[in-house]
Amino acid sequence: MRLNGALKSSIIYLSQTRGVAPRNGLRERTPIVTTGCLSDFMATGGFGKAAWRAAPARTFGRRREEEEGETEYLATDDSKGTTRPSAGHSTSALTNSRRNEKRLNAFMKVAVLGAVHWHAGDYARNIFTAYTGRLNFSLKTGAFEMTKRLSGWSGFTLMFGKSRLIMSSLIFLAALPGFARLAPAEDRPQVLLERMLENLENRAQGTITGEAHCWHLAHNMGQFTDQYRKTKNTAWLDAGVEYYDALIAVMHTSPDGYKGWVGPYIYDDQYYSEAHVTDAILLHHMLLFSEIVLNGDDAELMAGYAEKARSYVALAEKHLFEKFDARNTWIEDGPYGAYIDDPNRLLPDDPSSFVRVSDGRSGMAHPFNKQMKMGVAALSLYRLTGRQYYRDRAEKIFAFFKSRLNLFEDHYVWNYWEPFGPDDRRAGDPEDTDSWRHWIAVHPFRNYQAGEISMIVDAYHTGIVFDATDIERFCRTNLRMYNGDGGREGPEWLNSNYDMIHAALGRPVVRTGGAGGLAGCLWRPLTAFCPELARIAGEETPSVDWSRRHAERPVTVFDFPFNSSSSLAMAAVMPSVVKNGGVCLVASKSFVPGTIRIELFNADGTELLETIFAGETPGGTDGREGILIHEWTPENLAAGAYRVRWTLNNGEFREFPITVQDR
Repeated sequence: MRLNGALKSSIIYLSQTRGVAPRNGLRERTPIVTTGCLSDFMATGGFGKAAWRAAPARTFGRRREEEEGETEYLATDDSKGTTRPSAGHSTSALTNSRRNEKRLNAFMKVAVLGAVHWHAGDYARNIFTAYTGRLNFSLKTGAFEMTKRLSGWSGFTLMFGKSRLIMSSLIFLAALPGFARLAPAEDRPQVLLERMLENLENRAQGTITGEAHCWHLAHNMGQFTDQYRKTKNTAWLDAGVEYYDALIAVMHTSPDGYKGWVGPYIYDDQYYSEAHVTDAILLHHMLLFSEIVLNGDDAELMAGYAEKARSYVALAEKHLFEKFDARNTWIEDGPYGAYIDDPNRLLPDDPSSFVRVSDGRSGMAHPFNKQMKMGVAALSLYRLTGRQYYRDRAEKIFAFFKSRLNLFEDHYVWNYWEPFGPDDRRAGDPEDTDSWRHWIAVHPFRNYQAGEISMIVDAYHTGIVFDATDIERFCRTNLRMYNGDGGREGPEWLNSNYDMIHAALGRPVVRTGGAGGLAGCLWRPLTAFCPELARIAGEETPSVDWSRRHAERPVTVFDFPFNSSSSLAMAAVMPSVVKNGGVCLVASKSFVPGTIRIELFNADGTELLETIFAGETPGGTDGREGILIHEWTPENLAAGAYRVRWTLNNGEFREFPITVQDR
């Protein structure tokens, strides 16, 4: 078909100009089609996650990612704090799809406009966004990037130089004269549904899916409910129900009778596993549907969808929270709680019984993004059922996260992962006990923190843990990340700890690799609170609304003693509740080496009681550097609350509250 030929012609032209042979009729030597590849684009019938890139002397990021953080399928090499592509990525063959003829309209506009708006040396980046028929334009310096977003599909990216851009756009225009219309509004729910069902069919092998696939399967699920809220067109809900039920049909029943989306363990594919986040990201979208139906006042919605909505609530209660409680993967420490990696795995050849595995990840606390995915699922169930159990669960998850935030100059920075307790310490090697089972650093990919922000805002709206001061600090972080005037070295959006590390080291450390070559992005959920961010997002008359969306719920803010520090990237006592005579780990991570004092103070931090440690701390910005772990045994302390304080030789300090109990 003509569309297919046009796509091939443009890619072949780009490949030749880069010295890259076509793959499959487009075979490649150096990747021009990255992990979100052309074959995936065509197989799923849209621009859903395709990324075509050509850039001088490097291959860009190894993942497809979305600004709101819905896509994740990178495994982590814990020994180096680096990333590698995870198992399970689809590389299906190039297929034809006539539905694409309806979907290229805005892309054609992008190619033409982009061809004539290049500047600033060899490369310029123009970002165009088409969303439900609206085309926005902005011009930036750097590489050329085009992003196409429509209801039901998103994220089509090209990066190449201006001469190749002009030629490829002309090739597209010459070959595709008839694609001038967007899909009609009434067809969009079905277009999305067909694409997502096609994706599910390509990824599920019977009842075997797994985490790597389920990040893909969750992508764009939010469109069903988001578009219904915008349009009140119940066709979006109908399409959502059909997709939800298709997902439920491929749930696997494990040996203990619980169901979930089971597949290759993302860090070791010799096993099958059932990840918390896998179930949470899929069930949470179903729960959002249930909230629309059951928590509204629309009698017609209740009549048409209540039965389905209640079934999704029952499914999440039993096969998400009850299941992982029964498997003992929830742990608590005073006001904090966390989910740990389930050591129960399955053998692909014999999934009839669990194999309990003890490896580098089993029993380890999950990263914050995965903890919070469980947290927002709990919040949905709390709003649906009113059960305090779910509120308590979410409060402990988000309190754990808040206790690990770094405050610097009145804005927050946070690490992708931090240890929850002593079991997260690396064991087995006597020479390597002063280390953790995972690297500790800000995640290099921009969509992680963007996705976490959306969950933090959900917690704020439900009245737990965060207050207006917290949200203001997150807004300041995103504003400081913005480098739109190019006044600082680096891309348009800097990584969130740019200023913190700059202050600690006296020089910037700029990450320009990773997702799309950008270290940061706009955190859109914050635009409702911050006019400056709203204006950056393109809103001409931004309005600020601090009201909590679920104002009928009680508000319980978690207070924590923050102190501004540029050098101390982590400081915690684990466990935070310890008995006299018990052992706890007093741990920190510093960007700079030097002397450090660790001291015990009274509950409000006004009276020094004892010195826990005085000596040297290592330093470094790598995820494995700057770690200090000191074992401390409190003795003969009165039961009650205290603070532990870490003070560097530059005078900066951080504090962490603890509770001491009698033996």
